[in-house]
Amino acid sequence: MMNNRFQKDGMKNAAESKLSEDELQKRLKEEFQHAMGGVPAWAETNRRKTSPDDESEEDENDLLQRTGNFLSTSVTLPKGILKMKNCQHANAERPTTVRISSVPFHPRAQVVMVTGLDNAVSLFQVDGKTNPKIQSTYLEKFPIFKACFSANGEDVLATSTHSEVFLCL
Repeated sequence: MMNNRFQKDGMKNAAESKLSEDELQKRLKEEFQHAMGGVPAWAETNRRKTSPDDESEEDENDLLQRTGNFLSTSVTLPKGILKMKNCQHANAERPTTVRISSVPFHPRAQVVMVTGLDNAVSLFQVDGKTNPKIQSTYLEKFPIFKACFSANGEDVLATSTHSEVFLCL
C-alpha cells in the first residue's frame, strides 16, 4: 500500500481506506485524461498506419525516441579543409540599418528572403556575385520578428513583434 499526498484525492468514496500504488496511478491517469479531453492521437502507442505519410512520421518518432550518435560521414563534402570566400551580401541591393530578423533560403530555388524590423520582406536571387533583388514588399505596421517559406516554397509565413501572423501568398 502507498502513503501518498494524492491518495486521499484519488479515493472515490469513504469506504476506501487505502489505495494500492497501481490503483492510484490508474485513477490519476484517468483524472488527467478526463481534464485534458482524452488521449491525443500523437500519444496513442497502438496507432495503425493509414497512409505512406504515417511511415515517415514513424521514422521521425524513432529519431526522437532514442539517443546516440546521429552523425555520419558526408558523401558530398570533401575531407579536410573547406575553402571559403567572402561573397556579396545577399541584401546588397536593398541594405537596411535596422536589425535583420530572418534570412531563410527557399527550399527549391536559389532564393533568399531577408526580413527585419523595417517591416520589409525582400527576396534576392543568390548567385554569390551581385545577388539581384527579385522583389521587396513593405508590410505597414508589421515589424517582422520571424519569417519562413512554406515547405513547398510557394508561401511565406511571417510573425510580428506585435503577436500577429501574416501569410503572404
